Amino acid sequence: MIAIAIDGLLEHFELSVAGDERERDQVFALRHRIFREELGYFTTTQSQVGLEQDEHDDYSLHCLLRDRANGMAVGCVRVVMPENHTHRLPLEAHWPATPACGPLHPSRFEPWQVCEISRLAVVRDYRLNGDKSAALPMSIGLLLYLAAGVMIKNSRRPCAYAVMEPSLPRLLKRFGLHFAPAGEVIELYGRRGFYLNKTEESTVDGLRSDAADLYRHLLQMMALSSQAQLRATASVACPLS
Repeated sequence: MIAIAIDGLLEHFELSVAGDERERDQVFALRHRIFREELGYFTTTQSQVGLEQDEHDDYSLHCLLRDRANGMAVGCVRVVMPENHTHRLPLEAHWPATPACGPLHPSRFEPWQVCEISRLAVVRDYRLNGDKSAALPMSIGLLLYLAAGVMIKNSRRPCAYAVMEPSLPRLLKRFGLHFAPAGEVIELYGRRGFYLNKTEESTVDGLRSDAADLYRHLLQMMALSSQAQLRATASVACPLS
């Protein structure tokens, strides 16, 4: 495989918002392949055979990435969007709400104000790239983060959380995506930290030019499908103007 420039990604890959049960099952099957079979993660979670699911999927939007050359599903990401006070972000299982959890903990906000970028995954051949270049895996990861950004923009939620390796925010910052530390670093399948992106402070003008062009294209391409999914899944309207 060869590395692909950011501005040519969508010539090689097709990104879609999972709009029905069949498409969501394709996402869950890909997650099972990557997280359970390849990485050995989430093996204690109960779900259908061959599918990796949890309780947060019912109030999430899901994206699936396919290689146009062979039609194979190669990556996915979800954005968890709580609809009421009974819903929790996945990271809260590892970062409980306590008096000492700090002002940036999700419990300090209303459900409609927060979301979490979660279950971002790329299959092994595309993750490792099969050669000495790291450009393709980073480009695919960036594409999935930008796709999540489009879904978050359409949801109009001001606080986007993510659990990341500490080195990843530094890489994303090179493209103009800013995730600030919100909590401590813990041991969770390796060292992971809790990070927050304040979406009102993140604009397309702050992205690197090639990432900005890709984001604008995704915004046009995904606007209708992600907004339709938001209408289908949300039980409360976001009061932000």
